[in-house]
Amino acid sequence: MNISLRFFLIVSILIYLGIIIHFLKKRELNLRYSLIWIFSAVSMLLVSIFPEIIITFTSFVGIVDVVNSVFVLEGMFVLLIVLSLTAIVSHLNEKNRQLIQAVALLEKRVRVLENHRIENKKDE
Repeated sequence: MNISLRFFLIVSILIYLGIIIHFLKKRELNLRYSLIWIFSAVSMLLVSIFPEIIITFTSFVGIVDVVNSVFVLEGMFVLLIVLSLTAIVSHLNEKNRQLIQAVALLEKRVRVLENHRIENKKDE
């Protein structure tokens, strides 16, 4: 790998990690949900610093060209990120359904109490 390309990749990934850390500090990103992003950045950084990793992976898996193995790994990271986001959305959807049910029950209790209060005032 060309030294200028390695330098560019390392600087880009460090900026990427800086952005993630900035979002974490401002609490715009939850640590629990950002672990996959941090993992991908560290993996990319390791491959940029030590390109032998991707070459070894390519020969181990039996992929002919190193570029193809990079695309395979990118696809795996994208699938992993999409899967984690789907799990997060599913969890939030379930939580939202539970909150809607709780609010509906509370609204019903408020209406019953208001009706009971109105009836008591009429009786006085």
